[in-house]
Amino acid sequence: MSEITRRKTAADDPACTIDFESRGCRKILQRNPSLEERIRDTLRRQISQGFTRTKAASRLKWNGLTVYEIRVNDPSVKAVRVAFTAQGSSIHVLFISTSIQKNEFSREIDSFLKSGS
Repeated sequence: MSEITRRKTAADDPACTIDFESRGCRKILQRNPSLEERIRDTLRRQISQGFTRTKAASRLKWNGLTVYEIRVNDPSVKAVRVAFTAQGSSIHVLFISTSIQKNEFSREIDSFLKSGS
């Protein structure tokens, strides 16, 4: 399994952890450091709203969990799609892509999931 980066800020809900998969997130987060906090804010908001804007990203599973996706808008990169899994109070961000079209993003996430198994 690849390295997982775990970062928490004081604003995080103590009961909720948001982890970022190094293999699928590191490059874009290094280029756009503010994007990580924007993703965290969006996911926290979705948790409180019951994941109303999320949908399945792929039919493939990651560690037996369904992979979901959501669009996140950020001024530094305009918009990105974020693939993640959710289990209880833990969210694991697997992959971040600047491909906004669903079919392109689906191809990228399927390739990412296949190469990680």
